[in-house]
Amino acid sequence: INDAADIANELITKGYISGKAYMGVNIDNRYTSVYAQYYSMPEGAYVYNVESGGCAEKSGLAAGDIITKVGSEAIGGAAIKSFKAGESTEIVVYRGGEYVTLRITFDEAKPDAGTNGVSEFGISCIPN
Repeated sequence: INDAADIANELITKGYISGKAYMGVNIDNRYTSVYAQYYSMPEGAYVYNVESGGCAEKSGLAAGDIITKVGSEAIGGAAIKSFKAGESTEIVVYRGGEYVTLRITFDEAKPDAGTNGVSEFGISCIPN
């Protein structure tokens, strides 16, 4: 009950729940496992765009990267959801035919962060 009261209080006072991790990338939803298999690419989240000045850009993440792992989890919605703003982890991306490990410290998700379609997982998606 105390947790629910804290969440309700934050929604009333701030308009959002603080502490959620935000990566600051736009993911192309058209990149599916079928697409990855057809082009002999790894499964993951294809980075369409990286927000300027955000934690993804600071970590070295770039458009065209395919995020395959966040922390110890294969890429998926829950991978980012398990982190809080300010926490750091390694992310593995496929770039130019090889895997690269980057270190990221997550920003805080806020209602005005990103573009339309910002998910609860700290990423934005371009339309299908």
